[in-house]
Amino acid sequence: MGRAKGSVLSSVQTYGVLLASAHPADRRRLALFAFSTLIVVAAALAAHMLYEYNHLSSEKFSLNRDHGYAEIVQYILVVIAAVALVTIAHARRQAAYALLSAMMAYLFADDVFCIHEKVGEFLALNYPLMTPFDVEPAHAGEALYLGAVASIFLILLVILFAKASSKTRIDIAAFTALLILAGVFGIVGDVAHAAIGNKPAAMIEDGGELISVALLSIFSVDRALASSRNGAFYD
Repeated sequence: MGRAKGSVLSSVQTYGVLLASAHPADRRRLALFAFSTLIVVAAALAAHMLYEYNHLSSEKFSLNRDHGYAEIVQYILVVIAAVALVTIAHARRQAAYALLSAMMAYLFADDVFCIHEKVGEFLALNYPLMTPFDVEPAHAGEALYLGAVASIFLILLVILFAKASSKTRIDIAAFTALLILAGVFGIVGDVAHAAIGNKPAAMIEDGGELISVALLSIFSVDRALASSRNGAFYD
């Protein structure tokens, strides 16, 4: 336990040193991108609240709306992250970044084509799903499917993690933690649909997912800027 805690603290300290040593121009670009991203995300969440309280009439302001304004913002952030990770994979010749980019590409496809929702409905219609806490079978099916997809990516990531350099491992660990955070919001949101109703659950599930994707995008751009400086942040 003490060794694991020490390893985590060491990783955090190392990342802090790397960020502090970033080129000033890179820090300015990252700060501008991060600030702009968080402002847009905050505006999307605020617009959702205004819609819920009948201050905005268009359903496109709702986090629940497929292909609504908030979801379009999320699409853009996912694409930015995927492109940034491909850039890192090319610069660093590290397959782990290519896999992370593939994860983001999958998230984009899942959002656009509603893959996990369709699979959840299919499982609920064709297989009896016993669900705790009165969770709807379709939501349980979504959680099962997403768990299976996450497991496949995780196994591949563990294999690549073992072959990566120490500083690349820090990137992988941080990125994976943010992906898990997005998944936690999705699972908690599915349970919350039954426990507290659809409106609060949407804020937890979709709002939390949007914030997590924003952090993933910011982190990916940060790492891409790092790799553009001849690998200055890496071994």
